[in-house]
Amino acid sequence: MDVSIKLDHPKATFSNGETIFGSIVVYFPTTSTVSKITARLIGESELTMPETSGMLNWKQQEKHRFVNESQVVVPSRYVLEESNQDHLKLPFGYHNFYFELKVPELPESCCCSPNSPVSPLKNVEQRSRSSIPQDLPPSMKGLVNGSEVSYRIEVAVTTTRNIFKSTVKKSVPVSVWPIDTQPRSITNMSPNTFPCVKRVKASVMGPSTRTQNESQDTHLISTVDEPAHVLVSASFLPKYNLTRDRNIAMRLTVEKLNSFPHDLYLQSFQMLLVGYTDITTGTTTNSPVSCWTIQSLSNLNTKIFSAVQNGETERIADLRLWDGKRLPKDVLPSFDACNLARRYELEILMGFQCRDPTTDEGGRVLFVQLRTPVRVSSGILPGRQLDDLDEDLLGDDVPLALQMNSLSMHDGFGQQSPPQYEPSRLGFTDASLPPEPPTYDEAMMISMNERLREGKEVVSGGW
Repeated sequence: MDVSIKLDHPKATFSNGETIFGSIVVYFPTTSTVSKITARLIGESELTMPETSGMLNWKQQEKHRFVNESQVVVPSRYVLEESNQDHLKLPFGYHNFYFELKVPELPESCCCSPNSPVSPLKNVEQRSRSSIPQDLPPSMKGLVNGSEVSYRIEVAVTTTRNIFKSTVKKSVPVSVWPIDTQPRSITNMSPNTFPCVKRVKASVMGPSTRTQNESQDTHLISTVDEPAHVLVSASFLPKYNLTRDRNIAMRLTVEKLNSFPHDLYLQSFQMLLVGYTDITTGTTTNSPVSCWTIQSLSNLNTKIFSAVQNGETERIADLRLWDGKRLPKDVLPSFDACNLARRYELEILMGFQCRDPTTDEGGRVLFVQLRTPVRVSSGILPGRQLDDLDEDLLGDDVPLALQMNSLSMHDGFGQQSPPQYEPSRLGFTDASLPPEPPTYDEAMMISMNERLREGKEVVSGGW
């Protein structure tokens, strides 16, 4: 017996509430009795951390299962209604059994997988606090050492022969990312109304001036004028939200807090995204750091405030400083589930300089750092429709259904009706499958049939 899994859309990335359609292809070399066929969607996280507190170096490992959706394909209600039996007798050949598994809206409570080395009585209080995951973790593998999140479709086919049962299991990985929970109304929000604001004050010193001492004409004394006091403010979408593979939605302003006799210039601008992966195993926590440079500009020499400028006390930063810069595609959405969390901080580093308007002499460049926690969303909005399910569609590449009445019953996976488990379809080879070369048993059976047919022809000839 041979078992394989064929997904309708093997390269698609699924999200909350979407249904995964596929079929289980089973080959029977002889007539067989199938007692049960099940399909399951499993989501697990595997955490590994080295432990060096003692004399021996060893690894702490935990496995958590937060998605476990199952469907009993055989016996189906159609088979039970027709034959009143709990098994299905199928002839030699290939047979298709269709399944559909829905990605849950929210992950289940974390539990240790059957093969997890974690003791059920270990750290009960700690696990109880984090047993209910807040977000559906995205598929991640090979991005951060010691952490892996995987989803898979697992099928099990159980056959009965005499009084013995045998089960064959197969699995295939699938990609799952959390849905974007931002309301669509934020796309029409003006930057002037962004509610989340992070502020930082700075004092920029001007160039020093030299004056002569009255008692000692040959001795010069350096004096410094009053520094320029400014307030830098960065405004973001609700919950400090940024979207993966989208332009950064931000409003940046510089406010003048006092009068100063110099011109204020912006000399450099840098934007960084810092990612932290919090991994907890037992009582140990580790937080590997990743960093992405979004923008880095120097020698800008852009005037912000003039020394003779009166009245205007706030200037809005030019959007061209970061316009067109997107969060990298390898940035995962923020999540917190099952002792594993992904969080981010956005860092803006601006270099200010005061210059004398008459001599053009400049003071020292002051680097002002503005750093704030941000939340990164996947960009997969509810009600999407995938036009080409052979591609991995995420972020801006995901076409959206603009009207709710245009959504199909498959949550955007086409307009056809879902496959039904009709008894007429069970036990027959799917014509859409490519022809397979005969196995050894098939070749022997064909050869025997040909010999028997030749023998009958000889007998009918009068011998």
